Amino acid sequence: MTYQKRFWTAFAVAISVLLFGSINGYAQIQAEGTPPSFSRAITSTVPTITMPPVDVEAYLAEDEIAGRDVPYRFGAPIDVNYSLENSGTWTTLSDGNRVWRLRIVSEGAYSINLLYDEFYMPEGAEIYLYNDKKTHVIGAFTSRNNKESGTFATSPVAGDAITLEYYEPVNVIGQGRISIWRVVHAYRNLFGERTLDDYGDSGTCNINVNCSQGDVWQAEKQSVVLIILSDVGAVCSGSLINNTDEDETPYLLTALHCSTETTPPSDPATWIFRFNYESPTCGNEDGPTNQELQQSTVRAYNADSDFLLLELSDPVPASYEPYFNGWNRVDVASQNTTTIH
Repeated sequence: MTYQKRFWTAFAVAISVLLFGSINGYAQIQAEGTPPSFSRAITSTVPTITMPPVDVEAYLAEDEIAGRDVPYRFGAPIDVNYSLENSGTWTTLSDGNRVWRLRIVSEGAYSINLLYDEFYMPEGAEIYLYNDKKTHVIGAFTSRNNKESGTFATSPVAGDAITLEYYEPVNVIGQGRISIWRVVHAYRNLFGERTLDDYGDSGTCNINVNCSQGDVWQAEKQSVVLIILSDVGAVCSGSLINNTDEDETPYLLTALHCSTETTPPSDPATWIFRFNYESPTCGNEDGPTNQELQQSTVRAYNADSDFLLLELSDPVPASYEPYFNGWNRVDVASQNTTTIH
């Protein structure tokens, strides 16, 4: 499918109705690959760092009084300082290449996601993250994931213990940079466990986009993204929006309160954008997805109308089948509004 464009007489972004799904699957633009330790005998013990306990009841109590006009919070941020230089262990392989590994435990967490204040992959280097059972692996992240800012964020990995595994070829030894500044302990489950009231517990007016009522919105649903506010452990949603050149510049429209109504305010440069986030059927079913981009730049905002316009740091891959919603400047209220969230 090629990029699609359609201009509407009005366009609305709101907390809304047609789309509700799960957050299973793998994350961001990744290269094919497998962590070296999965296939090679690396016998060195992986050093483990355990996070301080999280007072889940206190977080839930805060969430109870926060109201609905704030981003939905799932995680507790923990500031840290772990890098290739001060943590983990190096193993030199028989071919001279090296592997660095570090295990992070946050007891009771449904998942763990990480933020990096330094991140640089030289050519040929790879990093993976996986849980203890090796049932959830993300990566490889490579030089393709390097950002001008030198920072990065990785999506939640299921489980309360994750391992980072960095592979560095002999010809680039010492060039890689990995420095973790924040660990986010998920005290809510983003992976669709049916035991949680907040999964599938939307109102009767909230209809999955893949129910029959959503048949006429199958193109427009491709514009909607789940936004993981990775630095503060919360989620929002937004929509791709077209420009007058119709050149697929990756502009994304969301709400300003997604950034400002968190404590501390969330930085869009750390956000992860998940595409095609939906239940595959009319029921509340898990819908694995591996379509994400990371990082954005603020282009415009206004507090009175609560809008925030972002430009994603990378073009949206055609394989995501993106749809860019249209708009115009006619000062006439729309007769109908449909929201996809």
